[in-house]
Amino acid sequence: MTNASTDPQQLFTRWERIVRDVDRQCSDTDTCFTVLYEDLVLKPNNTMHKLLSFLDVPWDPVVLHHETAMINETLVNTMEPSSTQVIHPIHTEALSSWASNTSTLPRTFVERVHLNSDMLRKFGYADRGIPPFYGKAEPEIELQTKKLRKNENFLKVFS
Repeated sequence: MTNASTDPQQLFTRWERIVRDVDRQCSDTDTCFTVLYEDLVLKPNNTMHKLLSFLDVPWDPVVLHHETAMINETLVNTMEPSSTQVIHPIHTEALSSWASNTSTLPRTFVERVHLNSDMLRKFGYADRGIPPFYGKAEPEIELQTKKLRKNENFLKVFS
């Protein structure tokens, strides 16, 4: 059994080390394709077209609807907080929650890593503000997010 840290700084330092290592491994090769989470959320259609093309996999619109495509295929552990989101369509609710006023992360920590992280700077996050603005979502994603905000079970995931 491992001792999992809950200290935000330790977790962030570990994340940054892992991302730096992966980025270094991918920098001189054409076998890696970097996908930013916010691109998957805001522009899933465009992002998935590019990804599937890179993988030389034919386009299938089912990749945009994981919540219905996998419902009978996959067991989801509903006790795991992040797993409960899999049952919902793509939405923007979690994009900036890590840096919002209701975040469980200390504000001083968010500000410090925002300013001092090489990897956040490399991927353009240092210029997005606190909380960050990642851009406008595709209309379908905006509509899905509005619908989900009216769903009490969905809102519980973020409270």
